[in-house]
Amino acid sequence: MRFTLAFVLLLGVAPLAQTPDTVFLEELTWTEVRDKLAAGVTTVIIPTGGTEQNGPHMVLGKHNYLVRHKAGETARRLGDALVAPVMAYVPEGNVDPPSGHMRFPGTITTPPAVFEQVLEYAVRSLARHGFVDIALMGDSGGNQASQATVAERLNREWAAGPARVHHLTDYYPGPGDEWLIAQGEREEDVGSHAGMHDTSTLLFLEPSLLRPDRMAPGVRGDGSGVSGNPTRATAEYGRQIMEMQIDAAVRKRPGALTRGWPTGVRTGRCCCRAATRRFRRATAMRRCRRTSRPCPDGSGSWAAASTRSSCATFPTCARPCGGTRPSTASGAKRGS
Repeated sequence: MRFTLAFVLLLGVAPLAQTPDTVFLEELTWTEVRDKLAAGVTTVIIPTGGTEQNGPHMVLGKHNYLVRHKAGETARRLGDALVAPVMAYVPEGNVDPPSGHMRFPGTITTPPAVFEQVLEYAVRSLARHGFVDIALMGDSGGNQASQATVAERLNREWAAGPARVHHLTDYYPGPGDEWLIAQGEREEDVGSHAGMHDTSTLLFLEPSLLRPDRMAPGVRGDGSGVSGNPTRATAEYGRQIMEMQIDAAVRKRPGALTRGWPTGVRTGRCCCRAATRRFRRATAMRRCRRTSRPCPDGSGSWAAASTRSSCATFPTCARPCGGTRPSTASGAKRGS
């Protein structure tokens, strides 16, 4: 009887001793992480999401679900990368008086300085363990400026060492909005928050997180929290948009450029090929604004080789306008 029990327990324990087939750091033991580092897995992605209102039809954790999946798929395609736990608490507006998404129940915010400090020490921790390329993948517009700030700060500090921090600018917002318009969708239906883009990707990834009977068009300021028409969303749109974002992240892997993924630098302006968009300085980060004109001084030219919609990184942008060419670029901002 004792022999049988021991044999059964042995059978039950044996599979647990195998390293799981996962790219997620939180699903590994410390010895498994140590062994992966020794085997050359020295790239890690830190996904940042958000806990924010997404209209009456979409759950508060939308960004967290989406960015975890996209970071995981990016890591798998790279083949030598892991994914840190999603940072779910990000800047969403002021607490008192409430602003931004904080005007809607359920949203959780952190001041940008607090978010940056937590993110910075997550990066420092991973670099201390031996990760060399640390990528910041932000799925929300409000995360981008802080990610760029942290990347710049640490890359200056670590200039003489091997570790680098990469703010993935091509990933977010990506070309999804312009691609939807190219499919014949109206710009007002595409929207900028909880509209077609995000609703479609979640419809593809996890439709149980949506409330189809509560989908309705909305505009900023109408109290719904929606900008766009989520009723136009489809799972196929979501599949295509998600693939574009993952592909953009994978193409910026270490080695693709001089020293890996581009870090954020807030300098200069840039004319872009993307229809009628250009960079303008706004608060702490550059944002792409719609305009019918090229750069103010007329010196900019559009990059003929690129059709990507994000006015985010060279070589998407052919040349700076009214400033020196930045070595890298910060991300454009979507509605988050």
